[in-house]
Amino acid sequence: MKIYIKKVSHHRCEYKLKGEHQDAVISGLDVKTYLIHDITHFVVEQNLEYTDGFWGMLAQGYSFTQLAGKQNELTPGLRAIEKIVGPVQSVYMGFITIDQFDTYTSHLDVHTDIHWLKNCIESVENIYAEWEKLKPGEEFFLVWPLHK
Repeated sequence: MKIYIKKVSHHRCEYKLKGEHQDAVISGLDVKTYLIHDITHFVVEQNLEYTDGFWGMLAQGYSFTQLAGKQNELTPGLRAIEKIVGPVQSVYMGFITIDQFDTYTSHLDVHTDIHWLKNCIESVENIYAEWEKLKPGEEFFLVWPLHK
């Protein structure tokens, strides 16, 4: 699946999904709320080769609206990956330090190390830098999955 990320304005973005099981547009997204979080999902899910998270489920053909809701019975895998996406995003945003990351994730059944975390942070930075370079109306794309 290709994920086209369009800069509608400096504060709004749009995703266009094109793939075997999915062709969709998710528009009117607030950059501050969604973009960093969704990029972090992409990076974490890719680095863990995790297919039951946000991007993996969209690639399987689920719609954006089908994935909504904290008590959604379709999304236990998505809720599980949120427990690691949140701390990775918190490190990226500077809310917690790299040294504090284990405090927030050691109880999870996911094994990461400092190299893994630094790789994720660097990938989020690189993808966000691509977004920053765009002028309104321009887009770039990511490919899901990188791993097969």
